Amino acid sequence: MKTMKLLTRAFACAGAALLAASCAETRNATVQQPDAIRSARSAYVVKPGDSSRDVEVFLRDSIASKGVKASTGSLSAKPASADLYVTFVDRWHWDMAMYLRTLDVSVVDNRSGKEVASAMYRNSALHGYPDARKTCEELVNLIYAKAN
Repeated sequence: MKTMKLLTRAFACAGAALLAASCAETRNATVQQPDAIRSARSAYVVKPGDSSRDVEVFLRDSIASKGVKASTGSLSAKPASADLYVTFVDRWHWDMAMYLRTLDVSVVDNRSGKEVASAMYRNSALHGYPDARKTCEELVNLIYAKAN
């Protein structure tokens, strides 16, 4: 009987650990050129033609909160004077409601055309319904934390 209780507890703990791990979201950022991030005074967030979920607005606002003059628009309207430009790919899925499945952000030096930082977000298989604005803020915060 004691062995059965121990086995039951072990399976319950393993099941809880598996469930907790599958609910985890992943966020990560890489900064290749921290000086480019720290010295930037302006940034332009490129809105993909097929994006309709305001991710560019959330990224723009998050960058602006760092003291950077930020704007958004199409790639063809990107100002030559911007220090950085930001591109992103957002993937949304449906499960009773639309939710953000993945977000990949790339920060590029506008003069050299080289990527200076990137960030990614991955929702889990047993997903939550993340707030896209908060997710954008978290990714921008990760980039700036790694640049400093």
